Amino acid sequence: VHGDMELHNIAVAPAPAEAVLIDFELARERAELDGAAWDKMVRADFTELLKEAVFLQCALGRQPGPLADMAMERIGELF
Repeated sequence: VHGDMELHNIAVAPAPAEAVLIDFELARERAELDGAAWDKMVRADFTELLKEAVFLQCALGRQPGPLADMAMERIGELF
């Protein structure tokens, strides 16, 4: 897990569009954490990215793909 997934740690490449993670000083490997701690950190890492995915879908309309789907599934807990 990244451990510090905030917008300032995500660089966006425009073509092809992709998010590139940077700043891994708080990252942890799966073997370092128990299952519950790992799941909690993974879920937390997605929060900021999913918020942005929701905002983009508000502007662009519903988008296809796993990240877009996850954002819409978790919208109630994101805001």
